[in-house]
Amino acid sequence: MSAIPQHVNQLMRIDKLNKEWARTHAQSCAVFSLLVNIETQREATLSFTSKPPSFLDSKTINLLIYKQTCEIADNVSRIHRSLDEFTKIIKSMRMALHEISKLVLASASAKIHIDDALVISDLSVDSAHLYATRIIDMYEKELVYKRGLVFGGLTLNNVENVTRVWESWASQSRINFEVEEDVMDKIKVWKRCGEYANIQTRKTVKQRKSKP
Repeated sequence: MSAIPQHVNQLMRIDKLNKEWARTHAQSCAVFSLLVNIETQREATLSFTSKPPSFLDSKTINLLIYKQTCEIADNVSRIHRSLDEFTKIIKSMRMALHEISKLVLASASAKIHIDDALVISDLSVDSAHLYATRIIDMYEKELVYKRGLVFGGLTLNNVENVTRVWESWASQSRINFEVEEDVMDKIKVWKRCGEYANIQTRKTVKQRKSKP
């Protein structure tokens, strides 16, 4: 198969970053699950301060509350680090888009041949720029929303609130995953077309060589 065009290569790079986002998101959801569990435990422990059970003394209860408070703080810090990771991922996406933008400018100022596989799969440089822009725009909106949830909506020591924030965080409602799936389907079509063209080329060369 011929070399991968630069703009297709950048789309594939964005797809890898999408997968990196998915891994980070799954990890952050696990952290939220832990946070809800610890908040629930801490709420129960705090209820013991007014009427401690016979098997727990006040010192043990205070130590338990301290331990749970530290665990809550640690998990909130992990969520903040997830936001930092998301920011880095989007920055890398933006770099890939910048490379495609340069190719758009180059194609506008010069007559660049577009092979049949790119035409069939709808993967011209302009199309790649449009797809990349749409994908990055969705992820950027999702990151803004997630930041708002953490810094404007998250209330600790409130299990109901933390659970609601977790559910909103996990939904990723600003991302339409069908868009990136559609792009990857187009890349698969391009690969198949390229493979078919190579087979046909090899057949033609073989036939020519076999002629006396």
